[in-house]
Amino acid sequence: MIKVCPFIDTMGTEKFKKFLNLPFFTNMLYPFETDNDLVKKIKVLFHGWDGEFTENLKIVNNTEITIIFDSESPKYEIKKVRKGFKIEFPLPQTINDFINDMTRLQVDLYWVDWVEEHFEPKDFLPQNEISKYYTDLLNKMEKGHELQLDEEDE
Repeated sequence: MIKVCPFIDTMGTEKFKKFLNLPFFTNMLYPFETDNDLVKKIKVLFHGWDGEFTENLKIVNNTEITIIFDSESPKYEIKKVRKGFKIEFPLPQTINDFINDMTRLQVDLYWVDWVEEHFEPKDFLPQNEISKYYTDLLNKMEKGHELQLDEEDE
């Protein structure tokens, strides 16, 4: 799982910016059943969320937060479970809006594998973590030694 970071902390690639400016749907957190063919095709993008649908409410939660989307309201309610904290934000228009709202509240989000499969690490990782990502990847492949300079070659 890759931790989500705000776009401003990434390299700012055009491809990823275009992706983050796509409309946000609650199905990006949890695959709610729907009759809408467009929404049925929406992929879950954020790992670790559960959901339920009651009347006009879509409720998603993880271990630290509950989010309530009311189809009759232009806002959504965010509750931090352990802190008794509750706030409302305007409904996120884009994926980026949702990420920024969660960042403001210090709620950790994690990308599903799909993001890593369709984008390069420079697109979605904080700039200061890109080289660490590749180092860790080479170590997992047991090729980490290729990063070390051989002192005899200098």
